[in-house]
Amino acid sequence: MSTDAISQQIQVMFRAAAAFPQPGTLSKKLGDVVENAPGKTSTIIDAEILTCFATASVDMWHRSVHSFLVSASLTRASSLWASVSGYYSSHYSVRAFAHLLGYFQLYKKKRIMRVEVQEDGSFLCHIIRKNAGDSEHKFYWKTIKEDVRFPANPFFTKNNLDSDHRNMANYADHINNSPTFQVLDEPAMEEYVKTISYYKYSNAEAIFPKTKSYPDTENVQSIAYYRLAQFRQCVDKALGSTNLFWTTNRRPEWCPSFLDFKIPESELTNVDR
Repeated sequence: MSTDAISQQIQVMFRAAAAFPQPGTLSKKLGDVVENAPGKTSTIIDAEILTCFATASVDMWHRSVHSFLVSASLTRASSLWASVSGYYSSHYSVRAFAHLLGYFQLYKKKRIMRVEVQEDGSFLCHIIRKNAGDSEHKFYWKTIKEDVRFPANPFFTKNNLDSDHRNMANYADHINNSPTFQVLDEPAMEEYVKTISYYKYSNAEAIFPKTKSYPDTENVQSIAYYRLAQFRQCVDKALGSTNLFWTTNRRPEWCPSFLDFKIPESELTNVDR
């Protein structure tokens, strides 16, 4: 899908977005689509479901932003949870991108749903049987690596470097590196986040978390920040300031003002190709 085509799909997705629906709305509606189309591999869906993809992507992005703030605040307090919450910030950004592109995985139905806006204005939903290897932490990352707006962007991967580091934090024995518990106060957190936001994002390999260097907290947070900032810039580029739902939610009310979502433009040129 070309950049223009993705921007057009985003514009259509967000056209009727007004508020977040009830929890589980999209998965329920897509589950009904599967139930009502037995044996089919594709079917036409209504505009309300497409709108739910837009609101679901923003909700997931909010989780990414919140997880990043949690990770940053725990930088001194717990390398373990700073690392895990930093990983989940990246994962939520990846899921946000996937929903933005029309992908949703139904765990209970064992189906992958992919929605496309057709030239005639209809919304076609592909119903794909889930494979054994399509776990959430593989499927969404693989999907974005192959289909994201910047297909050559080295900061999005198939989730090997990120998950290896997360697995170290979650499952390895004898980590034994918990520091004295000390949460960053707001001034310290502001200074730290600004440092991360001005990181030189010209070399993806240099900032991927290194399992052998665990806890590689700064790199976990840097790559998470880059991904969440990319989502915001992607939607901004597609919608500008014309969509009330997005302009209201592009900075959640709980988000501190010092988080500016900026990436140095000179560095963006190196990866946006």
